[in-house]
Amino acid sequence: MAKYAPLDYAFAVQGLFLVFNGILFLLIPTGKVSCPPILEGTSNGVLHILSTSTLSVAVSFLIAAYYQERALMVAGVPGRILAALLFYSHGGEFVQVAAFEGAVGVLIAVLLVLERRKGGLKVE
Repeated sequence: MAKYAPLDYAFAVQGLFLVFNGILFLLIPTGKVSCPPILEGTSNGVLHILSTSTLSVAVSFLIAAYYQERALMVAGVPGRILAALLFYSHGGEFVQVAAFEGAVGVLIAVLLVLERRKGGLKVE
């Protein structure tokens, strides 16, 4: 069994969180869960796009964690930073989302740097 690093666990937790969100976006149009205020007025089609996209990213994160795919983890950092900047520019409730995205991006970047300093990071 492979030895997993904190970075792998961080990605696995993100993947599980995204699975939860993807399922939530699927259930909102059914009325089985309430729509968060930030998504009020969003069409069912857009919610389904959010759901399938979120579930796809979730699976990618879980695979990256399981197989310790560092290249995917490195590639995700700029995406998180871009997301943080975009959400922040929208203001309002999106500032909280921006803070989360930025914090996760910084966390992953720090874990990548720490792993590299230990000599464990090899992106091929």
